[in-house]
Amino acid sequence: MDRPDVLLQNPEGYFYNLVQQTGKSEAQKLEALAKKERNKTEDSEDSRQQPNYVTEEQNGDDECPIDVRI
Repeated sequence: MDRPDVLLQNPEGYFYNLVQQTGKSEAQKLEALAKKERNKTEDSEDSRQQPNYVTEEQNGDDECPIDVRI
């Protein structure tokens, strides 16, 4: 199942036409909302994919570097 922002990129698609039938102003609002939700989803996925590491400086031990995922 595609995301709304992807479906709205297909002018031949049912979803695109359905949104366009709401009128120009409402269609623009819905498109903006779909993009906003996509960006929010991508941002939350990016933050989950970025590992957090404890560095030597954070550990306070210059002799033993630690590389631990939190």
